[in-house]
Amino acid sequence: MDKVSLRKLSFLLPLALFFIIALNYRLSSWVLPEYSLYDIKRILELLLLVITGCFLILSTTQRRMWLGLYNELPYVARLLITGFFLLSIISSMLAPLPYMALLELSLYLLLFYFILFIASQRLLYGAAVDKTLVGITILGALVYIATFFKVYISSLVFHYPFNIFPGFVNLRFFAHYQVWTLPLITLPLFLLPKQNWIFKIAIYIIAILWWTLAIANGAKGMYVCSIIGCWCFCYICL
Repeated sequence: MDKVSLRKLSFLLPLALFFIIALNYRLSSWVLPEYSLYDIKRILELLLLVITGCFLILSTTQRRMWLGLYNELPYVARLLITGFFLLSIISSMLAPLPYMALLELSLYLLLFYFILFIASQRLLYGAAVDKTLVGITILGALVYIATFFKVYISSLVFHYPFNIFPGFVNLRFFAHYQVWTLPLITLPLFLLPKQNWIFKIAIYIIAILWWTLAIANGAKGMYVCSIIGCWCFCYICL
């Protein structure tokens, strides 16, 4: 990946900062000290979506790319998506608390934009986006694994109560994040050449620790999603 590519991929910097801050509970508490850990992650999520949304507002190229990708969706898909948001707006206006309902709807709208935004950048910059996204995912896992061991060692030395999922008020919230990273964390093992054996060993260790946390989590929804995801992948690609 050359210097020009790195400069063009700077739009992924907010995503990297999101993972670094959100997965380190001490750093999260330092950045937003007056909020709970759950609220901090929601605030960081909104900041990430708003920042990427600014690309759509300020850049004509990004708007053209995003709208072009949306228009390439099947007609039925576009009809269902448009109908969903129109019905959601009507439902929100009729809700007991329209402001809160519209706020929740705007979150889903930003998430939909974010999905197509990443897809449009993939079409624009190719494999460089794939490598960067996988690298950010591994970085996030590494940050959380380091936090996990720090908390574990501190609990042994100072006899603190040990929380196996530090920074998350509920283990299901951790599963919500982790479920989509499980396949990505192992992807470099299949793409790296055999000569990079040192890096491969490092990825193996990170992947083993990351999947161990997933098993220890025990969230049934994560298992169901993983099984369905594997089935869909095999059905579509094989």
